[in-house]
Amino acid sequence: MLQTKTQGSEDCLYLNIFVPHGLSVSTNLPVMVYLFGGAFLLGASNDVEVFGESLYDGKEMADRGGVIVVTVNYRVGTLGFLSSGDERLPGNYGLWDQHAAISWVRRNIRAFGGNPDNITIFGQSAGAASVNFQMLSPYSKGLFRRAICQGGVALSPWALQKSPMIARKVNCWQTEEDNMLACLKIVDPIKLTMDSGSVLCSGPVMDLLQLAPVVDGDFIPDDPGKLFHNAAQFDYLAGVNSMDGHIFAGIDVPSINNMKETTTADQVKGLLTGLTKEKGDAAISSAFDVYSVHWGLAPDPAIVKKTVADIETDFLFLVPTQIALQLHANNTRSAVTLLIHYCRRPAARIKGPGTPYSRRTPHRAPRGTRSNAFSKSTKHM
Repeated sequence: MLQTKTQGSEDCLYLNIFVPHGLSVSTNLPVMVYLFGGAFLLGASNDVEVFGESLYDGKEMADRGGVIVVTVNYRVGTLGFLSSGDERLPGNYGLWDQHAAISWVRRNIRAFGGNPDNITIFGQSAGAASVNFQMLSPYSKGLFRRAICQGGVALSPWALQKSPMIARKVNCWQTEEDNMLACLKIVDPIKLTMDSGSVLCSGPVMDLLQLAPVVDGDFIPDDPGKLFHNAAQFDYLAGVNSMDGHIFAGIDVPSINNMKETTTADQVKGLLTGLTKEKGDAAISSAFDVYSVHWGLAPDPAIVKKTVADIETDFLFLVPTQIALQLHANNTRSAVTLLIHYCRRPAARIKGPGTPYSRRTPHRAPRGTRSNAFSKSTKHM
């Protein structure tokens, strides 16, 4: 959102395949296809080129898990999600890119030693929401077997754009829409990409993102909440971290990350006003009562700050994930529905949001707390 340059090109639709090999060539291995996150605005499967270090190196997972790992590219920003809201510029190009990659894996992975009938798609943040959209699309029938969403679902309030259009940002001022769309198609792609990052609104951080999937009547034929019958065939695991909303809370209420500042009740109410503006004043008052009930007469400043992070976590991640899991469980008869909630504290003692980490400590992979409150089965995926 604050980008000053672009990297990569439109010629980006490639994928990486990591295959574990021992003394013999692997055969019939499970396959895991990863969709990167990045707010639908940035990211890459080969992120060494972008970030200088790899978040998505599949070698370790392939070797330790005995699975084939595939990381894929898809278009992001304007080139991936610009939409006119109708069939002329329907949007969802990034979702179609993901679909093409998953379809390619289904057709070809046997040649790499993989089992095309045992494919799991998984992703984080916008990649997690993308996984959910892939599950909900009627085009995905039979393409994969399982899905894992880490920190996002299609029901997340940031995952679906309601009123798309950035034409005026790139000087396409034509009042006749066909002429405006023709103008957009000849604008330099770098300019389109750069200007998509400056499409910001006032209000909470979720309103900053105006490029995301849309209900196009085709790949996403209806509101996501009405499409979970399409997902009934897939085993589904969704995970949320207990502080997933902290980074966004720090944007909406900066005082939570400043040890010298206190966070006031009015700031909490202001945040709730922005998040519940479509539900009216009664919802704001009710939500404040719920989140402040444990404060007491003289609330600990650290508790108030953590409340802000809890509000953003619940609104942006946890509650939409719980609803998605419930809809999946309601629609499936044989597939598995699982929730993972990670609550691990880091090695450094943390008193609340804003307290700096004192050091980085090597540790074993964190263990999550699995809840099967939404489960029809307690079997591991």
